[in-house]
Amino acid sequence: MFQLPAGYDRDSVSREAIFDEEGRWVASTLNRSPLVTGGLLPTRVIIHDDTLRSGANTPGVYITNDKRMRIAEKLEETGVRDIEAGYAGLSDHCEFFRMLKKAGTRMRLGAHTMAMVENYRKEIYNAVEGGADVINIVAQFTEIGKNQFGGLPESVVVERIHDSVGYAKGLGVMASIGTVADSLEAIQKALHAAVDAGADRIYVYDARGWYTPNTVSFLVRLAKDIVGSRAQVAFHGHDDYGLATANSLEAVRAGADVVDVTVNRSGHRCGNASFEQVVAALTTIYGIDTGVELGKVFDLCKLVEELFEVGIPPNSPHVGAYMYLYAGAKTNAILRGDWFVWENIKAEAMGQKRGLQWTAHALERGGTKDAPVAIKAQQMGVNLTEEQLAQVYGELRKVFAEKKVATDPELEALISRVVKG
Repeated sequence: MFQLPAGYDRDSVSREAIFDEEGRWVASTLNRSPLVTGGLLPTRVIIHDDTLRSGANTPGVYITNDKRMRIAEKLEETGVRDIEAGYAGLSDHCEFFRMLKKAGTRMRLGAHTMAMVENYRKEIYNAVEGGADVINIVAQFTEIGKNQFGGLPESVVVERIHDSVGYAKGLGVMASIGTVADSLEAIQKALHAAVDAGADRIYVYDARGWYTPNTVSFLVRLAKDIVGSRAQVAFHGHDDYGLATANSLEAVRAGADVVDVTVNRSGHRCGNASFEQVVAALTTIYGIDTGVELGKVFDLCKLVEELFEVGIPPNSPHVGAYMYLYAGAKTNAILRGDWFVWENIKAEAMGQKRGLQWTAHALERGGTKDAPVAIKAQQMGVNLTEEQLAQVYGELRKVFAEKKVATDPELEALISRVVKG
C-alpha cells in the first residue's frame, strides 16, 4: 500500500483522492462516485487498436509491412490483444495478416471492409484466407454520403448487412458491423439487421467526429437495448471537435464493451480517439482493466512517431515532452518528492522521466525556506542565506535575459559559485 509522506493526513486525503496501491497514480474520488457514474462501470474493457488501419491514413504517412510488423509487435508487447490489422480489399494488407500469423501473434486480427462495394464477398474471403480473425464490415446509410458508394437503396444495404455477416460467419470468423448513419430510423434498422444476422460485435460509429458525449451515451444505450447479450457493443470515434477521448469514456460508462483507439491520435483529418489518453483514463480515473501496461505506452508512442514520421505535440497528455517538464512554482512539490500534488500518473508509471527548467516564475516565491530555488539548494546540502538567495536570483535573471530558462545543471553550478563566494 502506498504510504503518504510525513505531513499528510491519510484520512483527510482519502476523502479527496484514490491512490493506486503501488503508488503509480492518483484519481479524484468524485470520478468513481456512484452518484457520478451511476454505478455502471465495467471491470474490463477491450482496447481495439486501429493504428495500422485508420491511423495509417494520417496525411503523408506511408508504412511498409515491415514497419507494420514493428508496430504490431510493440502493440502486443504493450498488452494489446485486439487490433485492426488493415483493409480486406488490399493485397499487401492481406499479406501482412499472413506475416502476423506466421510470427505467432496472439492478437485477434481485424480486417476492414465495406458492405456497399460490389466485391465485398471477395474481400471477406481474401482477408480470412490471409488470417483475419474478425471481419469488420461498415454499412453506409447516410443521405449525405450515399453518392460515395453508388447510392445503394436502404433495403439493399440491409440485405448486404445480412449477407456479409452470414458469409463471414460461414467462413469461421467473427463478424463485426458498424453503420455510418445519423437518423435514428436508419440506425435502428441497421442494428436490428446486424444482430439478427448473427453479428458478434456491433459498432456505434462517429465517423465525422461530430457527436457529443450525450449523443454517444444515448446511441450506446440504444445499441445495448437492441442487441442485449447477443453481441458486444463497440465505439469508434474521430477527433474533429477534440471529443474523441471524452466520447470513448462516455461510451464505456454507457455500457460499451470495446473502444477503438489509435496511437498518437493518428488517422484521417484530426485522427481517432487517442490510445494513450483513453487507456490512461480508463486505468487510473475509473480503475478499469484494459490489459495494457502503462509503463510501456510511451515507448509505443515514440515508435509510431518515428515510423509515421509525425511528431508528438509537446503538450500532448501523458507522452508529450512537456508532460513531466516542470518550471516555476510547481517545482517545489516535485523537488520534495510529492509528485501526486501535480501529477495524476507518476512519470515512471508512464515510462516517462521528469525534467526541470528554471524560469522567472521560480523566483521570490516562498521566502528563503520554501522557494523552489532554496529547496533545490537544500537538496545540494546548502542552506542559502537571504543575501545568497538574492544573489542567485540576480544571476538567474541574467540567464533569463539571454535565453529565457536555466537548466538544472546551470542552476546547480550557479548556486555552487555563490556559496563559494
